[in-house]
Amino acid sequence: MSEDVCKQYMFDVASAIHYMHERHVIHRDLKPENVLICDDGRLKLADFGWAVHSLHKTDYRYTMCGTPEYLAPEIILATGHNYTVDLWAMGIFMYEILVGRTPFLEKKRPKSGDSSDIATAELDAQVPTHPLHYSVTHSLTHSLTARQ
Repeated sequence: MSEDVCKQYMFDVASAIHYMHERHVIHRDLKPENVLICDDGRLKLADFGWAVHSLHKTDYRYTMCGTPEYLAPEIILATGHNYTVDLWAMGIFMYEILVGRTPFLEKKRPKSGDSSDIATAELDAQVPTHPLHYSVTHSLTHSLTARQ
């Protein structure tokens, strides 16, 4: 995928996430399978099954939910999560559409395939280096997937 197409896709996803967060909604399951491409090439978010309404950005949720490869560390560790889990998932999403795979599980994918094992393996993985030499998307992907 070209960097220009990726930028447009990420603009659409970021705009949708911003719209949701302004209305105090956390998606909690952002991944390529939950993004639709319209006839005009624009993206729309879908599948709000794990979405939750949160009155304040400082309200924390403790539900273990979402897709293992896209889970933010705070969901895996059950330390409480808020809207920032969608920002983490955006970084994973962008990495995947640029590289063709999720960043953390290439070498550490558990043989069991169990969701909790997959999520735990993500915590042990190193933040990946970006294999492609894109200008803006490189630093943005790194920022969105940085552990704090």
